[in-house]
Amino acid sequence: MHQESESGIGLQSHIASLEDVLRTYTRLTAPPYQRSYSWTQAEVSRLIQDVRAAMARDATYYFVGLLVLVGTQPDEAEIVDGLQRLATLSMVLAYVRDGLDGEEQARLTQLLAPAHQPPEGKRGLQMRRVDAQFFSQLVQEPGAMAQLAARTDCENETHALLIEAAKAISEALAGMDRQGLQHLLRTLLGKVIFSVMRSQDRDGASLLFRVLNDRGKDPSDAAMIKSELLTQADLSEEGADGFAHAWDLLEERLGRTRFEGLLDMAPLIVSGRPEQTRGDLGSFRRDVLASVPAERFLAEDLPRYARALEAIDRRAIDAGMHTGEVRRRLMCLSWLRDRYWLAPAVAYLADHAGDSNSEEANALTLRFFERLERLAFATFFGAIKSDRRQERFAQVVRARGRPEALFGARGALELTEAEHRDLVQRLNAPFQSQAKAKERRIVAWRVEAALGQAFEMSSQFTLEHVLPIRPSGPWLSAFPVAEQRETLTHLLGNWAIVTEWENQIAADKSYFEKSDIFFRKNKKEPVRPLAADLAQYSDWTPIVIRMRHERLVARLCADWDLLKRPER
Repeated sequence: MHQESESGIGLQSHIASLEDVLRTYTRLTAPPYQRSYSWTQAEVSRLIQDVRAAMARDATYYFVGLLVLVGTQPDEAEIVDGLQRLATLSMVLAYVRDGLDGEEQARLTQLLAPAHQPPEGKRGLQMRRVDAQFFSQLVQEPGAMAQLAARTDCENETHALLIEAAKAISEALAGMDRQGLQHLLRTLLGKVIFSVMRSQDRDGASLLFRVLNDRGKDPSDAAMIKSELLTQADLSEEGADGFAHAWDLLEERLGRTRFEGLLDMAPLIVSGRPEQTRGDLGSFRRDVLASVPAERFLAEDLPRYARALEAIDRRAIDAGMHTGEVRRRLMCLSWLRDRYWLAPAVAYLADHAGDSNSEEANALTLRFFERLERLAFATFFGAIKSDRRQERFAQVVRARGRPEALFGARGALELTEAEHRDLVQRLNAPFQSQAKAKERRIVAWRVEAALGQAFEMSSQFTLEHVLPIRPSGPWLSAFPVAEQRETLTHLLGNWAIVTEWENQIAADKSYFEKSDIFFRKNKKEPVRPLAADLAQYSDWTPIVIRMRHERLVARLCADWDLLKRPER
């Protein structure tokens, strides 16, 4: 089964059986940017179960998935996506090969073509350099699958996974007689179907993967960037493999999502250009590789950025006597969903990693994170207009090495008079609409941080409205005007942070009953600062709420240095 269409723009599409793929492409390469083998026993077993189920019902075909390739030669290609499936199916074929003999075994031996076999030198499926010999000798070499399944020693995690996969295959197919193996072989070669998409260039292959594969299990954008870096660095095969291995370790250390996010930030960090498209190889070339040699980025810059990101994630920044305050600001930043602030923070820390022995540098680090946190919250509250946000934080990236450009009268981290005004007005207004529920929670946590301590966001604690949102009984007598009651309820002067249990029990009870709940004896959980602040009030009235509101807003404004008029 083989159907092919040519787009005329360097893109081919195939509907091809497994045998078509192995016969058409006599050399399929897993390049350095590709992941090593990573399937678990569960994934291998699931694939075998699916193939056997298709065999049992005599299905016309079994669609195994997408195979994305890049290359210009008709019989050679690099694998962008589909390596895990193709390698696993090759191992199943190897097991079947070793259980048969004669022409059938010879046919499979030819299809699997050991990578070290002369005269071509490298044929068939070629894994990454560090795994190629292991895979060739123990999978593609006839009679070796049993040795692989029996092995207990391995050099690395990839080899361990290949051994586990071989065991899973042996266990799943054990006891299958010759006739069963022949039936399985016909199914594997003729009915296991790939959708093969082939691009002549890596940019096209990267875009193709992102559009077609919404599961996103393999990091195509990161893989394409890695490929571009290794290609432009013009390294030896050994050098490229060394950098590829270091790349994999770094990705494992950060986690795939965090690592991809770091790569997405790199063009902004290097160029200071605000308009970036996630995973765009063109932007990476223009904004990174046009300014930084590929080998330097791999060897120096990317590890620096990764260390800075890890320090931010762990809140492990050393700022001398200011360390505690910097960590408090990082805690507050961690509550925000929008991460405009992260690229400037990574850029600044990467550039100032060795400055912690200087008190002057530590003071600047403190000031940087104080101002960055304020700018991020001004963005959160809408004081920074949406069409200006990317550019505002890009300005911070561009100015990161120049204190005057950061903190001067018109510095990148300073608020304009309009932004200052809008932020203060927002803090003084009620947080009323249902859409502001998350905003209320974050601002309550932030006010509490201004009282002295920043806490992790936790589902154990929630926002308590002392004057209830739906009051009854005595509350209606004490707050008889509905419009006034609605406004007061949603002022931050009416808030406390308590446990979920306390919030449910307190409900619409009176202030005195609520106080007994919040300050009860033998309370296991600590009283949070915003709740502890209630202890100074003997009653709860409109005047108390407004006075407390003004005081708490003033504390937050002082923490953000908003009490004086901005110069910008």
